[in-house]
Amino acid sequence: MPKTVETVDLSHTASLYYGPATISPGKVLHISGQPGNTVDGKVPSDYESQIHLCRFNLRKLIIAAGADIKDIAKLNVYIVNYDVQNRKHSRPLQRFFGKHRPAQTLVPAPKLAVPEWPSKSML
Repeated sequence: MPKTVETVDLSHTASLYYGPATISPGKVLHISGQPGNTVDGKVPSDYESQIHLCRFNLRKLIIAAGADIKDIAKLNVYIVNYDVQNRKHSRPLQRFFGKHRPAQTLVPAPKLAVPEWPSKSML
């Protein structure tokens, strides 16, 4: 049975119907989609801050599970109103991964579960 990974400072995770991250018996970490929001659930109005917080929240879960950014094998990025000419997500992703290059898929999406979330990533 997968073990649920919990952190004390991700917003609203205790009442959710899913775990923010789980570790499979083979030491595979599965992380649910992480929006770019603060500990109190607020979403910054600017896109760059949301992307930064999204990566920060992912990093918290990875560290809480005893893993490292270099352990990421696959990243899916969902972006609302994606504009191929304006790739504001690229530079933060490059900084997040450094020289590590996991498989990645970007999926333009019409909307996400919460209207305030213009971007969301899932590992």
